[in-house]
Amino acid sequence: MTGLDEKVSDFIMSVPGASEFYDNYKRTIEQVLPLAQKKESKGGDIQSEIVIAFGCTGGQHRSVAFAERLGKDLKKDGYKVTISHRDLQKSLKKELAKVKEEAKP
Repeated sequence: MTGLDEKVSDFIMSVPGASEFYDNYKRTIEQVLPLAQKKESKGGDIQSEIVIAFGCTGGQHRSVAFAERLGKDLKKDGYKVTISHRDLQKSLKKELAKVKEEAKP
């Protein structure tokens, strides 16, 4: 299971401090995005794409859950959002290899 699974995401968000972290992070993003749009509309040199990233040790639970939640919230606010998980497949391949190795007689 990964942060894409509702049970995992719900558990992560229930950990003490997780909601506060997310709310503070989202508040910061909500302040930055309008400033970036304003600069761009005035001919500023901002890129057409803004990358927002989360990181964690394995790249399959916490960072995935936070990225998914922020992406959904930003979509609700009218932003065009693309979510990608850089390390998710790599982490899942490692886990699968570990399970296969442990299953060997």
